[in-house]
Amino acid sequence: MGRVTSSHCWQCADESDTAEHTLFMCAYWAGFREPLTSRLGRRLCTADVPDIICGPSFDTLPTVPAEKYAALKEAEEVFRLYYQMVKNILTAKEEEKRWQQAAVEGPPEAPILRTGDRPVATDCVCIGKPINDGARGRSTGTMVPPQVFDTEKKEGTY
Repeated sequence: MGRVTSSHCWQCADESDTAEHTLFMCAYWAGFREPLTSRLGRRLCTADVPDIICGPSFDTLPTVPAEKYAALKEAEEVFRLYYQMVKNILTAKEEEKRWQQAAVEGPPEAPILRTGDRPVATDCVCIGKPINDGARGRSTGTMVPPQVFDTEKKEGTY
């Protein structure tokens, strides 16, 4: 993405800020790993990822239906915890990078829309309307800019 100026980790000053370092090694993000680490009973490592994502192989599952169900539910919970961990770490890291970038560069200027010769600022809180994704009635968080109406009556337009 071209934003990183150094390969060092901003959180712990390690020499390499890779995905592996961020997700599995950086002490700064240990709190995000805690629920999964507690569930596994040990520290998470990269070798765990295939088993977490794919789940147990069918050859290793118990033959007793109740035990098989319990093993699959456990694998599902471990996957859920892993997914949450990754999502939370990456979201928090991105948010921190935005704050760091804003501290260095200062706040961005508000974009200006123009209608004729009159500028319309777009940085007020009430601008925009969430788009509904339709499927479940949830907002996608995407903002649609409001219509910009020219209040002056123009000949032939009404």
